This record gives sequence, C-alpha cells and structure tokens, in this order.
Amino acid sequence: MTADSTACSAIVEGVRRPVPAQPACVVAPAARPVVEVAAGPAQAQIVIVDDDPAVLETLRVHLEDAGYRDLVLVDQSSRAMDVLRMSPPDLLVTDVRMPEVSGFDLLAQVRSDPRLAHLPVIVLTSASDAPTRLEALRLGATDFLAKPVDPSELLLRMRNNLAVKAYQDELASSRQVSDRLLLSILPEPVADRLKRGETVADHVHDATVLFADLVNFTDFAARTDAATVVRLLNEVFRVFDQIVETRGLEKIKTVGDAYMLAGGVPTRRPDHARVVVDAALAMLSACDRLRDQGHADFQVRIGVSTGPVVAGVIGTSKFAYDLWGDTVNVASRMESHGLPGRVHVSDSTREAIAEHFITEPRGVLEIKGKGLMTTWFVKGKRG
Repeated sequence: MTADSTACSAIVEGVRRPVPAQPACVVAPAARPVVEVAAGPAQAQIVIVDDDPAVLETLRVHLEDAGYRDLVLVDQSSRAMDVLRMSPPDLLVTDVRMPEVSGFDLLAQVRSDPRLAHLPVIVLTSASDAPTRLEALRLGATDFLAKPVDPSELLLRMRNNLAVKAYQDELASSRQVSDRLLLSILPEPVADRLKRGETVADHVHDATVLFADLVNFTDFAARTDAATVVRLLNEVFRVFDQIVETRGLEKIKTVGDAYMLAGGVPTRRPDHARVVVDAALAMLSACDRLRDQGHADFQVRIGVSTGPVVAGVIGTSKFAYDLWGDTVNVASRMESHGLPGRVHVSDSTREAIAEHFITEPRGVLEIKGKGLMTTWFVKGKRG
C-alpha cells in the first residue's frame, strides 16, 4: 500500500493481519478495464465490511483505481454499526459469512436504524444458493453479488446504487422543502393530517378567538409609500407572531392590517381563554414599545370571544386553515366595537378568565346579528 492510498482509505480493525501480495483467488479477472466502467464516481463514502483483509485490500485497490477515495474498510463486523452510525455513508458493501456478526444480522441492524433505513447495501458472498439470496433480499439488500467478484460488475452495481441514492436524497430534500412550506401555511397537526389524506373539518366545542386591528392604518397607508407601509406592518406583525409562538397559540391569518389568532385549536387546551387574553395584553404592550422606540406609531384595537368554532382547511391549490361560527363573528364585533389600546371581551371570555384577570364593564352594546350584549374591558392581571 502506498502512502497515497493509505491517506485515501481508512482501515477499521482490531488486529492487522498480513495481506497476501496476490489475492487473485478472491476476485475474478475484470472483463474490461475497471476505469472504463466507472462513470466519474462522485465524492461518495463507501463502507466495506469483510472479515478477510485480503478481500478488503483487493477491493480497495480496484475502487481507488476507479476514482473512489472515501473508503472505510472494516474487518471486524462487530464494529460495523458503530462505524455506520458515526458517519452514515452513501453505500455499504458487506460479506455474509463473518464470525462475529453475520452479514444478515448486520443488514437487519442497518434496516432497524432510521438514519440507515434507506442506505444502499450490496451483499457479497461465496454462497450461490437461492435461499441465501432470498434471505439477503428479504432483509433489505438492494443488490447481491457472488464471490469471486468481477470488479467491473461491482463498479457498475455500485454506480447504479449510488445513482438511486442520489435520487432518493434529492427527493427527501424536496420533501423537506415542501414540508417546511406547508408548515409555514398550516399548523403542524393539520399538515400531518393532510399528508395522510384526511379531510380537516372539526367542530371544536370550546376555543378562544382574537382579532386585532391597527387603528387608522388605512389612512396611513393612503398617504405613505408602499415600501414604508409594508416595512412597518411587518415590524408589528413579526412581534405579534413571536407573542403567538411563545404562548403556543395559533395564528390563523392576516387580512390587510387585521390579525387573527386562536387558542384551543387545532390542539385542545383548557387554558385557551387565559392564554389568549395574556397574548392580547402583550400585543398592546408591544405596540406601545414600538411607538416609544420610534418604529411604528400605531395603536391596536383588540376583540376576544370564547365558545364553539368550526375549524378546517379550505382550498386545493392554496391551502388555508380557518375558523367559522358565531364565536368568530362575536370576536370580530368585539374588535370593531372596541377602543384603541384596550382589550374588549365578550361575556363568555370574561367568565373564563375571571380568576386570572381584572375586568371592568363596558356596558350593554347593540351588536350586529346578536342584539344587546354585555361586554367587558380587561384592565390587567390579578395579583
């Protein structure tokens, strides 16, 4: 072994045994030059497990001649899983008949590890009977070669397996991107249900809905350049998003300068009213802070109501998770009938938060579609 080849391959072993100078008995003559078979190997890491150092050395020579440089050779099968878990490779080549851990046992361990579940595995063995081949395939081998191995055939099979893995990696990467996009639109539990092919339509018996609206934003937008409008609105809504996320609530949507969130959907929680009102007070404080810092000079008007809602996903090309029902309508009315810098809540919300917040009566209001309603302002937390 030359100094260069030593640098290119890693030998993982217990006791290094002498390597025969001409191990011709374990590798059949190549049908044509090996270099012609390899189609420009990528920077792929290959792990080869075999208890015979002569086989390892011979395979190393042929693979390095073909351009593979990142090779890890393991002659103690009991250490193979440690090697694979330490740095999952692009391809595993393993013998079957090994004294410590057989190739079949190793294959079973590989397939039970989520990180290695899709690792291409080429099985090499001197056994040529059908039961051995069938067992290797049953355990998840992606390819099979009998010894003595034709290096040209091995290289072709390696190239094909690596090409399949490259496609699988690309598919997995694309799936991760699509999952991230889906999660940016939908709550995670809802996205998971959609991916399983479910129709998302739920009747939620108890939830709390909040609407927040920036006061006089329409007039501001009419006399301000578009870039400034978008920048300031983004500053406010980015802070609102943080308030929602840290409290485990769900942002439903924004419409213009209106912001809608909910508690108790899609994941049920008994404290939804308390947490939503806490978020409402935090949103008021955030707007005061932004105004004091000279960023966004807006006041916010907030309305909250508690009760049953219908929740579901609408749309086919553009998904949207939304809420419907009387509770949503009342929350919207609480906002539109509220005052700047105040949290205006319905009687149902006031009852749900009475132990945790101080409220004062707003009085009896005529609410469109509801008639006369007693409503409340939240003054602050108790204690």
